[in-house]
Amino acid sequence: MPEGRRAALFLLLAAVGIAPLAGCSDPPREDPGGSAADDDTSPADDDAGPADDDAGGDDDSTPAGGPPYTLETTPSASDVAAGDRVELHFLVRDSEGVDVTAQVAVAVTVDPPEGAVVAGPQVVFTSPGTYEVLSSVSWDGGEARDTDAVHVRAGEAASLRLTLDRHRVVAGEAVVAAMEVVDAHGNPVESPVEISVEPPAGATVDGATIVATVAGDAVVLASAEGGALTASASLAVDPGPAATVSVVLPAYEAEVGDGLTADVVQADAYGNPSQDDVLLATVPATGASAWGRFVRFDAEGIYEVVATSEVSGVTGSDGPVVVDSSGPALNLHTPPRGAQLPTGPTQVAGTASDAVSGLDVVRVNGGWVPVVMGSFNTSVTAAFGLNVLQAEATDQDGNGSDAAISFLAGGFLPEGAWLEDALVARIGEEGIDQLEGVALSALDVGALLDGMADAGTPVFSTGSCTTASATLYVTGAAAGDTTVDLDPKGGGYIQLSASVADLEIDFEADYSTFFCLVNGTAVGTMSADRVDISARLNVAVSGGEVVASLSDVTATFVGFDISGDLASEIVSLFDDFIVGYAEDAVVDAIEAEVAPMLEDVFSDLALATTLDLAGIPLSLEAVPHDARVDETGLTLALESRVTGPSSPGLPDLEGSLWREPAWPSYGSGDAFHLSIADNFINQVLTAVWRAGALEMDLAGGDLGLDLGSLGPLLGLSELSIAVTPLLPPVLVPRDDGTTEYDLQVGEMKLDLRGDPGGVPSLLAEIRVALQAPAAVTVADGGIAIAVGDPAVWLDVVGSDHPVDAELLEGVMEDLLASLLPEMLSVLDALAGIPIPEMEGFTLLSPSLSRDDDPYNYLTLSGDVVIDLAP
Repeated sequence: MPEGRRAALFLLLAAVGIAPLAGCSDPPREDPGGSAADDDTSPADDDAGPADDDAGGDDDSTPAGGPPYTLETTPSASDVAAGDRVELHFLVRDSEGVDVTAQVAVAVTVDPPEGAVVAGPQVVFTSPGTYEVLSSVSWDGGEARDTDAVHVRAGEAASLRLTLDRHRVVAGEAVVAAMEVVDAHGNPVESPVEISVEPPAGATVDGATIVATVAGDAVVLASAEGGALTASASLAVDPGPAATVSVVLPAYEAEVGDGLTADVVQADAYGNPSQDDVLLATVPATGASAWGRFVRFDAEGIYEVVATSEVSGVTGSDGPVVVDSSGPALNLHTPPRGAQLPTGPTQVAGTASDAVSGLDVVRVNGGWVPVVMGSFNTSVTAAFGLNVLQAEATDQDGNGSDAAISFLAGGFLPEGAWLEDALVARIGEEGIDQLEGVALSALDVGALLDGMADAGTPVFSTGSCTTASATLYVTGAAAGDTTVDLDPKGGGYIQLSASVADLEIDFEADYSTFFCLVNGTAVGTMSADRVDISARLNVAVSGGEVVASLSDVTATFVGFDISGDLASEIVSLFDDFIVGYAEDAVVDAIEAEVAPMLEDVFSDLALATTLDLAGIPLSLEAVPHDARVDETGLTLALESRVTGPSSPGLPDLEGSLWREPAWPSYGSGDAFHLSIADNFINQVLTAVWRAGALEMDLAGGDLGLDLGSLGPLLGLSELSIAVTPLLPPVLVPRDDGTTEYDLQVGEMKLDLRGDPGGVPSLLAEIRVALQAPAAVTVADGGIAIAVGDPAVWLDVVGSDHPVDAELLEGVMEDLLASLLPEMLSVLDALAGIPIPEMEGFTLLSPSLSRDDDPYNYLTLSGDVVIDLAP
């Protein structure tokens, strides 16, 4: 360093209060065998130097020479590793070239200052790089500098650093590792690093990139320097979003209202169980509800249960689940409900389907029928009376359903029309015998002749004055005993045979003979031992009345004689006339009395009355319309008509049940028979029905029902039942030859109204058909019907609510048990239907019977007592 500069540095140091380094005033001594570090004149040497200079007495702090100084710096090394110490050897000379190193202070700075630590003449480098080491000596007015370059490299590997860009990842996400081998001062050291993952399963390492696919906790391991250096970092691997969702159900069949708990398993793309939130649903969505892992089925159907990851949207499903609690949808549409059809083959058609489990079998009235494209057709034989068609269907799940319709088969008499052969009265031979007495009472020939005796009234006048003439007057008549015999003939008439004994007719005659020259009055008596009478009694009906007439009437006198004061020439004038007159008188008596009497007897069979049945007035008329005579008796048939009000709520029908009547075959043992046609009873029943007698509107309390027992099913506090029979009740005889009938009522419409949820509405429309044994008795001049326990068919055909038809049908059994007595009690009013009677005919101990075939009439038979006033 030049001397001047050194002097200036000293002055500067002195000014700031810094003492110069010891030994700076004297230049270092040369040490050929060593270095500045070993120079005894170095400040580090404590056994020599200016501070120990004893010579002279001058001040050691004052250099011998002066600035400017010169400075030379020699580092101990120019290429070192981080952490190594570099010794700086200084040589400071004054202006005279004297080594004053020990006497001056040498300042050392390093550029850059970071990564270097200066401690006197020593510099320790901690960071790699190339450093400029600046040594300077300053004095007042000057400075001497020296610059040396030191290259610093990293030290030996001392530790390994490992960092991850994240410590929690989703399976399959890449993790980037940062690895650094450093020396003791943290300087990176070029050294290969190996990375591994524990556990190794599912992990891949590509350079510094790590991809782990197995969920769980892992450790990333790094090693360098042959394993001498290691480092680790924790890594948490979470499952990724669900890539697959599987649903496993415990069952694949359920009932409405049942539920299933699904086992839902999710996995990410690498098979790790996923814990994503899952939304459970069904397809279709309606009819079922799901929450959590539970699904409840509220309606029938075929469902898939679907689970959807709310994170990835991936779905999985299981199924189908068949929810089938009811039978197939079943409908009978042909024939129509409540139809009136002829007997014989009848087409039956309907539909059946089951969208849930599929249709298995359909039967109609117990017989299997094929179903094609959901429809079926078959044929049944409609029997006379009420026919109930019952279809049954079963699905593949074993659930059954049924449907029932009813209709009437037969002929039908228009309402208000006359019913021929409604009642048939039969008078047998014994009855005819009793009619002989009636006829005898009417045949009083003597009284008739007495009535004809009138002296002032001639009964005969004949002749002239040119020959002879006479005028005959009956003055009296008398007869003895009379007998009558009525004998029915196969030719269709009744042979009337009568005999009048001891007939006498008193007369007188005014006569004139010989050209009216001889005139006089003769008195005489006509007599006969008996008069035999023969006639055909014809019985017919005309205009609703019985007409009796006589034909081929003859009278034969036996033992005829004329006595009295009579000239022979006078007798010859009216001899023949008197006989004829007597005959005519007898014939006239029979025709005048016997035929009208029989007409009066038979006219009593007519009936015209007003019935009050269940408070409904009905007009009943029955009049004769046919009469027939055969060899064993007389049969009279009546036709009937029933009219009354019409209820507006009932359908229009063809009329009352009817079939072609065949009169009963009557034996000859009983005196009297009265046959009541089934057609007649059904005519009356139809009129009663048409008038609305079977329509009812009943509240639950009227039936004695405990609505609480129905609450769990229907949830009711109110219940009413409106009954509308859409077909009239009919009586159909059983085919067992007894007098028993079946009372049949079809298509009764029952509207059940209640208040589920507090809102009055139609709960269900139910159609009911019933058949009950019925005993018909005739007593006290009327018909009585006693009804037994019925067989019942019912069908739920509509509702404002989703009512379980099968459960409701079960409830209806209890309802009908209370309802039927109310309905059937209406029929008790029929006991008041009068039977036409013949006035004066008393039937003794009648018995009831029916012909074996056909079963058209119920017949009362028995002895008869005829007591008619003459």
